[in-house]
Amino acid sequence: MSEKSGMVRAVFPNARLARDIFDLLNTVSDEGVITFQVDASGLLLKQIDPTKVCLCEFLWKSSSFSAFTPTQPGLVSFDIDVALKWLKNVAETDTLEFSVQGTEVVFKRTGAGVRELTLPKSSKDHIAPEMDIPPLSVRFSVNLQSFGSWIDEVSFLSDTIAVSADKETLSMATQGKGKTQHKFTWKTTAGLELRSESAKAENRFLTAYLTAMITKVKALVPEAEISLGDNLPLILKAHNEKFFELQYVVSPRSA
Repeated sequence: MSEKSGMVRAVFPNARLARDIFDLLNTVSDEGVITFQVDASGLLLKQIDPTKVCLCEFLWKSSSFSAFTPTQPGLVSFDIDVALKWLKNVAETDTLEFSVQGTEVVFKRTGAGVRELTLPKSSKDHIAPEMDIPPLSVRFSVNLQSFGSWIDEVSFLSDTIAVSADKETLSMATQGKGKTQHKFTWKTTAGLELRSESAKAENRFLTAYLTAMITKVKALVPEAEISLGDNLPLILKAHNEKFFELQYVVSPRSA
């Protein structure tokens, strides 16, 4: 391993919310494996998916846990696919304990009885390098439920979506065979909050990655801030003051 192995004991009071967080992080897992950096601030994931289309930076804050003891700062990698299958039928009132000792990662679920899952730590650590992204020209705040439905509405023609915005409008468009096109435009007067530093920003993205991002994030928060620029990634930022900080980056589709 590139860094020493982390050791931690963390107890989260809402096991269903923990499952939703793991489900989000699984979008960038490498063959099912995710890596946390453990320290006093919490559990930090900073990982690029195997196709190198999206990057997720997620800080699961130590303040969100009812107990959080990082006995040794470092890296912890494990198979998130197995953990998600184990958490499939979890109840909201269940508590989830996550602990790392030696070569094992142990999950303990307490509710109607106590269930325990022990996984071996993975020998592969996945830490994304620092990304130097220029300032993006357009930012907008959006309800994720609405934004997801907008993507669904225009995505039936193609596996890519053109997203553009200026000071007053946000547009999404797809093009099918021949000259078949579908375009949807929303204005700030319809409740969309846009903050533009230039006349316009436009780019094309793979639909599947935008859909996965929105579906997973809206399970955690109702709204987010999205930024974009010409020929630059789309960045979604969301946070909960007590629980987490999230930055999700989707690269534009190559020409």
